[in-house]
Amino acid sequence: MAAEAVLSDDPTTAAALDPTVVQIVSAADFSDASKTLENLSDDGVFRPGGRVRYTLAFTNAGDAPARAAVLADVLPPELVLESAPGAQVAGQRLTWALGAVPPGDARQFTVTARIVLPLADGTIVANQAEISAPGFAAPFLTDDPATPAADDPTSFRVTAAPVLALTKALTTPAPIQPGARVEYRLRVANTGDAVADAVVVTDPLPAALQAPVAPAPAVIRGGAVVWSVPPVGPGEVAELVVTATVAPGTPDGTVVANQAVADGLVSDDPATPEAGDPTRFTVEDRPDLAGSTKTVAGDFVPGAR
Repeated sequence: MAAEAVLSDDPTTAAALDPTVVQIVSAADFSDASKTLENLSDDGVFRPGGRVRYTLAFTNAGDAPARAAVLADVLPPELVLESAPGAQVAGQRLTWALGAVPPGDARQFTVTARIVLPLADGTIVANQAEISAPGFAAPFLTDDPATPAADDPTSFRVTAAPVLALTKALTTPAPIQPGARVEYRLRVANTGDAVADAVVVTDPLPAALQAPVAPAPAVIRGGAVVWSVPPVGPGEVAELVVTATVAPGTPDGTVVANQAVADGLVSDDPATPEAGDPTRFTVEDRPDLAGSTKTVAGDFVPGAR
């Protein structure tokens, strides 16, 4: 007599003598997606106005294709897009229609952008792309391979600083006599890559210059003119003007030298090849004979001497 068959039971369920059921799940997997950063500047420093390139790379490591997949990357406001081959661009949003991505298929895309000018020193620029498709519970996020953290945005820190130059030019032509009014024009130029804030220019006038006048925002403090200069952006110039009177009685040949200062800088006279030199002029106290006349009285006879 044959033995009676015994049925197995799935102990994970409450039912008796029920079959053990295994559900086979297959899905696409882009968990290796990365976003690599490359600095395109010569010095390797991330500065405003510099260029960067991102490389987005991923492979479908799953066992099923991703259908109608989309790669999306929203650039942060600190970046201006230069190129993104194959992407549809809508403002700062870039999208690539990937279509079907079969298992084992690898894709790679590049984005080139320029760092906004100006930007404050220390600004963090963070960027992260994502891959989505119908049936995904959540998008797959790109990872920064340069850090140990998983699925973190790709970031860099901006280095920026203003670079100031101060000049002081005499605009009054020679000759300059005692009692004459002279005018100086000062220029604060920013050749750096950050805004120059809270710049204070101080111009201590020599004793030979009196009664200074300077338009707002200048103030006169004793014998000095002081300007609180409004913010000067990269590539911008702030112009300042001051006039003064050459003291009456200043001796002929007196050299009047004057130099302003700002944040550790001294002004330069742009009319000379010397760097960082004071602006000078020489006082001329000489009789003005241009309008003088000479009258000779008497009768003149030809041949007389």
